[in-house]
Amino acid sequence: MTEATARTSPPPPLSLTATDIERFNELSAVTRALLDILRSGSANRASDMAMAAHAALDRSIAFNPPPRVPACGKGCSFCCRIYVSASPPEVFALARAMRALPPERFAPLRERVRAAAGSVTQHWSGNHLILQPCPLLEDNACSLYAVRPDPCRGLSSYSAEACRISIEAVPEGRDEPVPKVQEHAVLRSFHAHTAWAALKAAGLPYTTYSLNHALDRVLDLGDDAEAQWLAGEDVFAGVQQDTSLQGWALTRVEATLDALAGGATGAIQAPDGP
Repeated sequence: MTEATARTSPPPPLSLTATDIERFNELSAVTRALLDILRSGSANRASDMAMAAHAALDRSIAFNPPPRVPACGKGCSFCCRIYVSASPPEVFALARAMRALPPERFAPLRERVRAAAGSVTQHWSGNHLILQPCPLLEDNACSLYAVRPDPCRGLSSYSAEACRISIEAVPEGRDEPVPKVQEHAVLRSFHAHTAWAALKAAGLPYTTYSLNHALDRVLDLGDDAEAQWLAGEDVFAGVQQDTSLQGWALTRVEATLDALAGGATGAIQAPDGP
């Protein structure tokens, strides 16, 4: 943990049983903690914010146990073969963790990221089931598990067998259901909105990008990529964007982000009462 994150007390976890007013205050508190990091002046404040956001999501998942134990575990990587988008701070955090690896680990990982970014099967098509192993996989486990982006943290299942069947059915054009852990998915969505709201309040872009393409770009740019982005440079120009939010859905998200930013800065106060 760097000085920027150490100065900010971790917000309490979100509760899925909270009232609407309680949830607004909880979400605003998380947004405020992330915004404090983005306003800290630290050279790594974007990647610091991503790590704080990951920790906040992990706390909320631990605080809201699902009715059954998920089947997910190390060595089960069926979901590590689908499209993943990530925010710029998450990409910077991953690149930072990769650069900290010893050369013998960094080199093959860098080559896998480059190859994945150049694969035509990674192009966003609206289909989340794009069968391409994540380049961060090693022996069917994430090699940068502590830094994995939010989509990976919030996707879980009650049945590894159902995940296997679902993945194997994709080339045949069949859509096989997976019993997902809805609590994790909901919490992931809540926390994603707090991170986007903090970025918006700080005047920073909150577009999400194809993880492989964005990570490849940042690694190409070197250690200065995060500083360049924080200074307003479009370091992701030409990188594939996640365009799943369009029209009315995007307008609704924008309104939510403005409300959370208002709650975080005190411009909006939740009313008293139940």
